[in-house]
Amino acid sequence: MITELAIAGLGMYAYDKFKERNINRFKYQWNKLMLELGLKNKSDKSYEILNIFKKHYGYDCIVSIPIGKSIEEFNKKLSSIQSFLKSDVIAELSSNKNSIYMRIAKDLNEASKDTQIKFKWYKIMTTSKLRNEDFDTFNIKNIKIEDSYGFDITVSIPNGLGFDKLNAIKGTLESNFNAMIQLEWNRFKNEIKLQVIEKIIDERYPFVPYRVKNPMQLYSGYSITYERLVADMFKQPHTIVSGQTGSGKTEEIRLMLTNLIHNFDESKLELYFSDLSDMCDFECFQNCKQTKYYAKSIKKSHKLFKRLFDIYKLRFKVFVNEKCKNIKEYNAKNREHPMTTIYIVLDEFADYFPNSEKIEKDYKAKLDCYNMLKEMTRKFRKAGMFLIIGIQRPDRTVLDPSLRSNLCTKIGFSQNTDSSSLVASDSTELTGLDSREGLFMYGSKRIWFKSLYINDRMIRRYIKNSIDKEHKYIDIFDDNEFDALLNSQYGIQEEKENNVIRLPIMDKLKNDKKDELPLHEEQFKSVQIKTKNKIYI
Repeated sequence: MITELAIAGLGMYAYDKFKERNINRFKYQWNKLMLELGLKNKSDKSYEILNIFKKHYGYDCIVSIPIGKSIEEFNKKLSSIQSFLKSDVIAELSSNKNSIYMRIAKDLNEASKDTQIKFKWYKIMTTSKLRNEDFDTFNIKNIKIEDSYGFDITVSIPNGLGFDKLNAIKGTLESNFNAMIQLEWNRFKNEIKLQVIEKIIDERYPFVPYRVKNPMQLYSGYSITYERLVADMFKQPHTIVSGQTGSGKTEEIRLMLTNLIHNFDESKLELYFSDLSDMCDFECFQNCKQTKYYAKSIKKSHKLFKRLFDIYKLRFKVFVNEKCKNIKEYNAKNREHPMTTIYIVLDEFADYFPNSEKIEKDYKAKLDCYNMLKEMTRKFRKAGMFLIIGIQRPDRTVLDPSLRSNLCTKIGFSQNTDSSSLVASDSTELTGLDSREGLFMYGSKRIWFKSLYINDRMIRRYIKNSIDKEHKYIDIFDDNEFDALLNSQYGIQEEKENNVIRLPIMDKLKNDKKDELPLHEEQFKSVQIKTKNKIYI
């Protein structure tokens, strides 16, 4: 036993001596190289190796910085150092800023993924000259491997540099990592998180309904990092989906509607379609119980929009009586009989833009519709009424700044020109995207995604419980039937004598000047609501 221990001890001693000789030999060769490269100061001091650590990929070294020299000068000779060592080499300031931390990889292919990422990152930082006056750069704080899509890199932001500097070389990063990259700036921690997506959702990845909390939430699928995309319409009201023909725009709207119909019946959700196109993309929703009207002409759309303003005004009268400011407060007080969430769906918004009074016979109707749509985006949110708008090639004429700013949730697919991309996303990022690749813009978030696969057969399967082949729309041209709809929606019973409540808002409206009334206020018929215990006028 003693003999075995002695032999083992002798072996360890021999190994340590061998290791020490190798280190001393390396240091000798290193000092010789520094002399040949002229990397000595006036006091004949050079970049000396202070310590060496054996790593699975090679070595890490701590190198001193002589007086009068800098890491910048050292990095200028890095190619010569790599040739001498016959290795990949990266060098950064150590955490104490007084020395250099140098990594030497004999064979990067044998290194771990973390190490490969670090070598690639710091080489990009050097070639891109992303350094401050102290030659410091965006140093890696953490690397997290994500099996589903790739990996995340968290980097610190050095003094004198900022998020915009790193974002400016996003294309270079994507080319070097051969991946799609998303950057997110954390102002409070002074760091940037990069999501490096090496693999994206497969073309045939199917849509499956996702249970959202309430009908004010629009589900749009998965981001490229497999996070669910859900837009809260009450927080960021009204959605515009843009994209050229074949980009996936219409399929994305169909996906959102399918998810809503699958999750919420007609007691929670109402849909109103204004579809002026010659296509049949939304006809699969025509017989759904949630679909209250489907307009196929500008005349019917014009009348529908007026009726929607009737509903809007009616809801606010109820809010006043219930001492509520919006639909959320009302539904919180009336959980058993909440107000429905209403979506107005338009596939091609440009069809509502009036071009010329001389050549368009429907010019006045279009002008009126366009103005009503603009007012809807300003007012309908509190009443729980939201627009879903599709547009192929947006421009600043059709989407003027005031209208565009009120369409708070934006989903952009491929555009064929930079000008259209700028209107849709405030950048040229959408120009030339592949089919079904898109940008989800929600508040300050800009999230890349690929739309899920969906077809008519899938839609019919998921909405089959809502299909009624005998389904009839409301008659928006019949005042009595429309009033009956409102009565039904708000649980109206027969009128009781001497039980009429006049709401303060109506007295106010009567005293207001005509030009101060909401758009088309003078055209709307006053609606009398008869409830079980009271009547709203």
